[in-house]
Amino acid sequence: TFAAPENLPSKRPSLGELVEMEGGSDGGGRKRAKSKIVSAFGDDASSILSTEPLARHLRQGAEQGDYDMAVEYIKTLNPAAADQQLRMLGAGDGQGLRDAFAFFKSQVASGSDFELTQAFLAHFLKLHAAGIRESDELRALAAEVATDQRKTWNPLEEMFHDGLCLLNYLSNMQA
Repeated sequence: TFAAPENLPSKRPSLGELVEMEGGSDGGGRKRAKSKIVSAFGDDASSILSTEPLARHLRQGAEQGDYDMAVEYIKTLNPAAADQQLRMLGAGDGQGLRDAFAFFKSQVASGSDFELTQAFLAHFLKLHAAGIRESDELRALAAEVATDQRKTWNPLEEMFHDGLCLLNYLSNMQA
């Protein structure tokens, strides 16, 4: 029979656990260890963002006011790669999160690639909710995106409602 070595960890850490920054606790009262990924880059954790394609595209988009390259890059990602890229935006000093909010604000306001934007925004918020709650600046950016999202959604909701009313009316005519 096979016996596992005693020093074998019970589970492998996820990418999210590796990327988490030092500080806080893991929910069980234990202090979080410094990220192995962040440690590889030394004290300048924000240098991680310069190596990540999505972060680079978002930074360029923020500087140029055009996110076409970021959208095209996002469309090429498989789900695992998209998850990894979104997680990496939380590394460093928060610039990646600010750039992501600028991207989402632009995409929501433009209405282009609506489904893609909504899916990425939902996952982004799920991944970075704790960090966003801790920062007044990020909460304000999230509120701006939410306001723009409501402005975009209301006309769509009215069209859905009108379509359902018409469908209901037409189906009752035949009864």
